[in-house]
Amino acid sequence: MGGWVRHEPAAERSPDERLGQIGDVWQARWSRPLADDLHAVVTRVFFPMEFTDDDGVPNGDRNLYQINDFIACTDPSNPVETELWSDDRHTGVIDGEPTSPAAHDSAMAAEPPTDEEWNRAAPDDWSLDADARGRAAERASAYWAAKARHEERRQRHDDDADGWDC
Repeated sequence: MGGWVRHEPAAERSPDERLGQIGDVWQARWSRPLADDLHAVVTRVFFPMEFTDDDGVPNGDRNLYQINDFIACTDPSNPVETELWSDDRHTGVIDGEPTSPAAHDSAMAAEPPTDEEWNRAAPDDWSLDADARGRAAERASAYWAAKARHEERRQRHDDDADGWDC
């Protein structure tokens, strides 16, 4: 399997709207192949935001904010539409002015994901670690074997009950 490849453009304006957003959302995206013709995609999202109090009233606290989106998909050029699993991790407030240009600069300067970062976020089924994928396959195999045994017992019970008026 190959390493992480940055998508072009290096930073792109995101159409997504984020809670508390007070400017443009900028993102940088990387992908790499997983097993079984699937792909890992990590999108680092940056935007200026204003925090609110418990009643939803802006409290004047403005910061630059980062979220990392993790997606396992079939098409890395269209991860959202071909998503099989996703999760996001809020890095939270980062250094920088709470402005759209600062969000853009952060996306441009964003570091690529690491395999370890992906493995911490992703379920074992889509881990880049072969041992974790093996454990997931063993769990799935054990689940289907137990399900088949249960179905056989249920069928035997149903067959035994056919001769009785209950």
